[in-house]
Amino acid sequence: MWGTLITKGADGLLTKAHHWSYEKEWRIVKVNGVGVHEYPSDALISVTLGCKMSHQTKEQIKKWCSAREDCPTLYEAKEKEREFELDIVLLF
Repeated sequence: MWGTLITKGADGLLTKAHHWSYEKEWRIVKVNGVGVHEYPSDALISVTLGCKMSHQTKEQIKKWCSAREDCPTLYEAKEKEREFELDIVLLF
């Protein structure tokens, strides 16, 4: 039972619409072991802030990125007004 629930949950996190396949995105999902996990610092090269993310969350992520010795490139997704698309805007 739990294996099925975990698989279905992971499928939702790992499935990407074909329309977005041009993005060279990596997703990391850890099913158990909640908390902070270490990874090589050069593994994080960019961060894209979601278009519906709260202002407070965006500001916190910007602070985290700027404080890093190897600051990743930061982008923000913005909804286009008259199209069902997003613009990805370079922040720093």
